[in-house]
Amino acid sequence: MGTLMTGFKSRRKVNPELIDRYEWNARYHGDKDIKKELSTARRTATSLENASKQFGHLRPEHKLALDAATSAMRQLSADLSELVGWAKEYGVYCAAEHARQAAAELEALAEKRWGNDQKALAFEADVIVELCSQNGTVALGDWMHSIGQHLDVKPGDFSFHFDNVHIQESHHQRKVLAKVIQGATGRAPLKWAGPRGMSYSCGWGDYELYLTHRKAAALATEKLLSGFAA
Repeated sequence: MGTLMTGFKSRRKVNPELIDRYEWNARYHGDKDIKKELSTARRTATSLENASKQFGHLRPEHKLALDAATSAMRQLSADLSELVGWAKEYGVYCAAEHARQAAAELEALAEKRWGNDQKALAFEADVIVELCSQNGTVALGDWMHSIGQHLDVKPGDFSFHFDNVHIQESHHQRKVLAKVIQGATGRAPLKWAGPRGMSYSCGWGDYELYLTHRKAAALATEKLLSGFAA
């Protein structure tokens, strides 16, 4: 709570104890849940007050109990009314902060992985998009077999799962690709037997090795073509 609350400024005067109790909820839900509680507290107070009026011969202790419960609900309503505006502002602020932090993390990943090398970024984007196609998984499987790995898996039954791949269509390719990489980093390999035989879902280490292989192959091709051009 400390970091977010330190940066948040509000002109509203709100009971600090209320803030302590509701800060976590308001951080992610704004005033949504507090408004529901406020509505419930108001209805309950009205119901208790009406119930008390419907009995003409309540024992004194019961009347006191009903009046006390009504008073408690009225006070809770007042507290929550005070908190609603604050919670809405705080929720908006926290959402903006979370988005800013997420963007900073993605940019740090992108800077570390590609820096300003647009060619390297585009190359990896192409490899990932390719791996999401049938031809790409077959190429991956053929390479796996070429290095003696998982020979019991058919080339078309290799895969590497990348989430929400819309890299080439995006105008923010760097950010989108960084998010894809972030979601896939650390993925563990998985091998299983199915009706058609063995299947293998590559881990992050497999992908990094394959990417290195593809870079080396591309560099060799480039050198060969430049030799012919000379």
